[in-house]
Amino acid sequence: MDIWESAKILGRRWYVVVPIVAVFAVAAIFVSGQIDPEYRASASMVILPRPTDDGALFQARGADGPSNPLDYLGGQTTLTSIELIVGTEETRAELAAAGFSPAYSISVDAKDPLMLVEVLDRDPVVVQATVDELTIKVQEELDTLQASVGAPTSDLLEIHVLSQNQLPTEDYGSRMRIRIILAVLGLLAATGAALLVEAWSTGRARRAERERDETDRPDESEPTDAQPTDLDTVQPTESTDDAETMGAHFHAEDEPERELVAAPGSSQGLASPATDRDRRG
Repeated sequence: MDIWESAKILGRRWYVVVPIVAVFAVAAIFVSGQIDPEYRASASMVILPRPTDDGALFQARGADGPSNPLDYLGGQTTLTSIELIVGTEETRAELAAAGFSPAYSISVDAKDPLMLVEVLDRDPVVVQATVDELTIKVQEELDTLQASVGAPTSDLLEIHVLSQNQLPTEDYGSRMRIRIILAVLGLLAATGAALLVEAWSTGRARRAERERDETDRPDESEPTDAQPTDLDTVQPTESTDDAETMGAHFHAEDEPERELVAAPGSSQGLASPATDRDRRG
């Protein structure tokens, strides 16, 4: 069955499809309206050298270049290492135990040394607090890496927040997902019901047609238990024509012997032995 045939069945069984789709549409609106909206906040961060004592953002490099090994690797590689640490399930569990949202994502730009953090939760206060906590967490991990490689204090790197959503915005993605799921389920249920009704109706029509053909067909079979009647039995009859023609002689106990004379013919003048005997007697 192709798509066109299915579409024709749906159109033919519209009285089954329309009520089911309407029920699921109402359910989608009602259920999605009961779901609280989620809130989203994000922050973008970059690694930069710490400002100098006179307030300059970048320190002058010596002839031998930077003395911080992480500076040799580049900000993108360092941020990727921090991303792997902060994004672990262990870190998420620690944040959840402290009252923050574990539903966050951390990504590093493929071209620039830029990290993007996004947090999603139903409580806007928790969302904002989690963004701030992740910023602190990323800085702590950067300090740990620099301490492990023995970076000098004069060349330490730090995290700078470039942009941050101070007020979390409402995200209605969960409501939309519920509506899409219920809409798809309603369409599938309506299609299945229409196909079942079509199959039942077709089978019923075929059975009715077979019964009508069997009723209209003449009964040519003879009954096997029919018994012959007296009218069907022909009684044999005795014919006397041959006996009279051949001159047969019948005797009876109470009747005298009769003589049968043969028909005239070529031997008419000859006397029979019976005639001569009667004459002599």
